[in-house]
Amino acid sequence: MATSNTMPKTGEIATVISTFFFALATFLALSLGDASPVRAQQLPTYGPLPCPGHSKSYPADPTICVMTIKIFNDDPNHYIYPVLETGQGNNDLWMQAWFSVMNSQLAAKPYPRNNTYRIYINPTNGIPPHTGVSITLPLYTQLMSDPINSNPGTGLGKPDTFIDWWSGGNILVYTSPGTTSAVQPPSLTNAMLASTQKPLTIASGITPAPIVPTCVGVQSKFQPSPPAITCEPLTIYKDTASSPANGGSQLLEYTLGARNVNVAPRGATDWIAWWLDTSNVDFDVSYVNHVWMPAVMGPYLNDQVGYTGAPQTIDTFKGPSDGSSGLKYFQKTNVAGWPQYYDNYSNIPANTRPPAFTYLKFPSLLVIFQQLAGANPPSDLVPAISPTDWAKGPPASLAAWPPIQGLYTNWINYAGTYSGYGSCQGTYTPGNDINTWCTALLAQKALLLANYANYRALFNNRTCSGTPLTISDALLIGHLYGFTSWVEATGGSGCAPKINLLQDTPGFCVGTGCPTLTNPNGGDPAKRDYSNYNKVKTAFDKLNYTYDPVTNQPYYPGNPPYIFNPYAQLIHTASPNLNIPCAYGYSVDDAQGNVQAQGQGFIVDVGDTVNLENQHKCNPPINITLGYDPNVTPRFYKYAVCKISDQQPYDRVRPVIPGFASFDISAQNPQNCPIYLWDNKNDTDPSGPPKGQMYTFTMLTDGSTQGLNNAFPFFQNPANAMWTTATSAYVGCKGNASNPFSSQLWCCEKLNPPAGAGVYGYSMPIVAAHAQTQYTVTTIPAESCTTAASCNKTTSVLCNTNQ
Repeated sequence: MATSNTMPKTGEIATVISTFFFALATFLALSLGDASPVRAQQLPTYGPLPCPGHSKSYPADPTICVMTIKIFNDDPNHYIYPVLETGQGNNDLWMQAWFSVMNSQLAAKPYPRNNTYRIYINPTNGIPPHTGVSITLPLYTQLMSDPINSNPGTGLGKPDTFIDWWSGGNILVYTSPGTTSAVQPPSLTNAMLASTQKPLTIASGITPAPIVPTCVGVQSKFQPSPPAITCEPLTIYKDTASSPANGGSQLLEYTLGARNVNVAPRGATDWIAWWLDTSNVDFDVSYVNHVWMPAVMGPYLNDQVGYTGAPQTIDTFKGPSDGSSGLKYFQKTNVAGWPQYYDNYSNIPANTRPPAFTYLKFPSLLVIFQQLAGANPPSDLVPAISPTDWAKGPPASLAAWPPIQGLYTNWINYAGTYSGYGSCQGTYTPGNDINTWCTALLAQKALLLANYANYRALFNNRTCSGTPLTISDALLIGHLYGFTSWVEATGGSGCAPKINLLQDTPGFCVGTGCPTLTNPNGGDPAKRDYSNYNKVKTAFDKLNYTYDPVTNQPYYPGNPPYIFNPYAQLIHTASPNLNIPCAYGYSVDDAQGNVQAQGQGFIVDVGDTVNLENQHKCNPPINITLGYDPNVTPRFYKYAVCKISDQQPYDRVRPVIPGFASFDISAQNPQNCPIYLWDNKNDTDPSGPPKGQMYTFTMLTDGSTQGLNNAFPFFQNPANAMWTTATSAYVGCKGNASNPFSSQLWCCEKLNPPAGAGVYGYSMPIVAAHAQTQYTVTTIPAESCTTAASCNKTTSVLCNTNQ
């Protein structure tokens, strides 16, 4: 999930679940096969991994890693104007990982980010139809001092010693006002005139010279397309504020690189805290806060991952004037009166200021309901609510917004107030099944009330600072639609980021590893059972989606008494709504809205998908998990997907990431996509051509649902998945016929059926109502032997390598 400096999403459990599945699959891979006995691993600690194409890491190689962002406009009727923006933070884990900060020094070397930094891309001429730009973003730009001062002081507006371009940023895409010529949108003009924003001056005398972002024009693959444009010079601006949401822009979010936790070495008293994967990208087209225009995003230099976002043109997305589809349908129909964003362009001088404008841009329920308990009504939404009406409190204060007032009233009527009952009688007990719409509502209320009770207890024992908030129905419904835990406070900082997480709520987390009042950080995460929480989270997904996107039938028996989230319906359901399955429609809509994958950047396209490397929309990939021990030689060292070379010899070969020996391939047509692996026998250069022993296999199935289900037997509990004749039936090994004997042995060693070892596939559920099945292929580790004699085997132990 990309990190944003606007409003973070709260799918904390997604990381826990995916980490568990990866660890489990890796354990199974290590524990199968006579060459791979179960043993405790001693993981080495890393700082940053080498930059792509380099063999050594910083500081042995002083190169600062760079990623690429390509932005294309393939909308025929509009120019686009992208703005790139970084976020603020008291500590920067990416910089700590890059400089290999020890665990004991994290507090002393926080690397704070005190300001927002912003780049306007072609702000005068825009990006015309069927053209694009390519932006290079270094991990960081040094601003002063050498070496970088890691602790210059923390506070909004204080000087920074660097700009981190990777660890969480936004791209705001503005559009021209319905013309085919370069006319700067007034909301962009207004943003550029903000008084808090100033051009940045980088200190002189820094050696080597700081690396700054660059921009070049590139030609679109759309046919026909004009020549590449010329980029306007890039200017970096410094600001103490984030960009406002009320202008005519759409939010895209990204994180480049991935910060990972180093496991403490046995017996160590101190160690490098984090390691940085320099070939990982995370991004989304975020409709979680608002919806304004379409865009799609896909990884750069990874053609195995489908896109996220909306491929429509801008005019199609907004809909025809009769309101029969798109945003205009939402504006016209059963949610007429939903608030819209409004901009009075107050930064533009009065003598040139255009009239105030109401945008066809809608806030989500997360944004609306989290403002209900505020002292003043939102100033950027219309119809405007007067302070007098706002002071009445909901639902009376919401009379100007009938759909919002109706949702608030329906929640109270069915689920009840925070202290009373509604027509859905009774209460929910953690762990009970959730089979009805009323039970789904009551389960959300029970989780949030239990989390609130724990929140108050944490303040009582001084784990959290300040004064906790007094619960109200307005606060509760804000937490409901945000699916957020209680951590805020007045007169203090509240609870720390990992304290009182929703999934750790007492009764919804079970086990000796769960946090307690005396140990609020909890113990061993492996000893936390989130089954009770997962039931409530799945019910929350079902409430937001209302109807199963596969069957179009209600998730719960009978027609729902009301639509829990009309905004999510706008985003996800078919025409006349927007029909965007691969985007955020609510706060924890991570399953298909967010992409995290290997890559060296990402690509944005507006109005088409033609410039993406993968033309398919998001779908669950096939995860390849390698049997791997970083302390053992030989071990898998490099891999390639589908083919070894593309434009240059070995240009599709990638290094295996230590500590995360896993990658994804597309599930579109795996039978045409062999997997190639090389071990590190005779190979010590992660960036050079592979020199070790090659292993290969292919999953012999097409991308149909039935084909995938046949090739990947389903296991409700993935701990039960293992090599059998059934789980290996669709593994093709014949590519090893010309490889050493042990490569064939590795792919499939058949002993006495069903026992054996080798590559196998299985599927397991994903914890989300609307997500599909997770498909996984697991291998055993690389073979230490090579020939039949050295392996002490005969060819009779091999499976049929003709398939």
